Amino acid sequence: MITKKELLDSHQAYLEYQVSEEVWDKAWNEILVEENNITKIAGFRAGKAPLNMVLNHLGEEKVFDLTSEKVLRNNYKKIVEEAEMKILRTSVLNVEKQPNGLPLYKFTFDLLPEITLKSKLDKMKIDIKKLPDVEDELKETVLSMQDSLAKLTKIGGTPLSRGQVGLFSTQNVGDDKNRRIRLNMGKEEYFPGFDDQVEGMKPGEEKEVYFSSGDKEFQITVKLEGNYSKELPLIDDEFAQRLGYTDLNTLSSTLREKVSLQVSKQRKELITNQALNLLLKKAEILLPQGLIEDEKDDILSVFVEDLEKRGLTLEAYLETEKKSMEVLRKEAEATAKRRLEFRMILDKLASDYEVSVSEEDLNTELEKLSKEEKIPLTKFKSKLKPEEFNRINNYIKREKLLDMIPELVKVKEA
Repeated sequence: MITKKELLDSHQAYLEYQVSEEVWDKAWNEILVEENNITKIAGFRAGKAPLNMVLNHLGEEKVFDLTSEKVLRNNYKKIVEEAEMKILRTSVLNVEKQPNGLPLYKFTFDLLPEITLKSKLDKMKIDIKKLPDVEDELKETVLSMQDSLAKLTKIGGTPLSRGQVGLFSTQNVGDDKNRRIRLNMGKEEYFPGFDDQVEGMKPGEEKEVYFSSGDKEFQITVKLEGNYSKELPLIDDEFAQRLGYTDLNTLSSTLREKVSLQVSKQRKELITNQALNLLLKKAEILLPQGLIEDEKDDILSVFVEDLEKRGLTLEAYLETEKKSMEVLRKEAEATAKRRLEFRMILDKLASDYEVSVSEEDLNTELEKLSKEEKIPLTKFKSKLKPEEFNRINNYIKREKLLDMIPELVKVKEA
């Protein structure tokens, strides 16, 4: 039960929670049994040692810690519900052993930022651009597959022109690596303006090509290795078999299903993004700076991981870009705020529309995560902290809400 609850300020609350002796004793014995099954004690097979020997082997302090974690995992959701507060996360948790041997849990919670939405989803009207229909997308997909199996015939000594296929080797300035790319001329497959700059090149010819990204201009060296005419294969059973399907009918039905799902997904994303942007424009959200700083930490952590995958270090990047860590954090602030604002809007909507998470929903998500981590589900659950269960629970609510939005708003396709 909650023995103390105090609002520290508009963003934080303090809470003390104590479990009953009955709940504690039950969890204590369960921990001893679980540890007995995995702990080697001389003279006994796994699970067969007397529990008092398991306790002596592990020590009371360790058993207390393990039991405290188990009780918290089992009761965290109940604690949050009993608190009757809009809790975002646990920022501090201390567990104090009392004279009676029971734990006293001392929480400091970050509360959900104050948010006022001045629009309602079911009253919202949205105009969206008309998306390509399934048939058009299907034709483009099949053409792309034909292109991947096209027969190429080398053209000798003829300047590169639109309608041909160009095989290039490219090299960035200051980079020793050569990259080979194959492009259908006239389709702007590389970057805008590339086809115009290389048109008319002859096999073996090199050329400097320029392109812009944001306010920066880049230069690459391009060599035309060869230009080719292209003959597309017929669309028949043989074509389908070359792509790994039994026949053309199987290929057609599979593609139609995939393309239909893709178009439906694009439509939902378009509606959802527009609805959230409209809500954000009229919303009043007070974000604590500490929450923004934490989000910036997450953004920069992913950024550093991406650098490392490319063989770069953060220090090398900062030196090359002539930036300080302070500048990098400042650049991340706008993204951090926007991510948090969207998250807060989704959480508010999930609350307003009473979106709930069933045990089945939670177990399905946990099973998916455990497979991704390649850890048995039971072990994966035991390793999760209560805070992580709460985060997963909120994620499921947001995903459910995102699925609801296209059905709630009124949509007109231009």
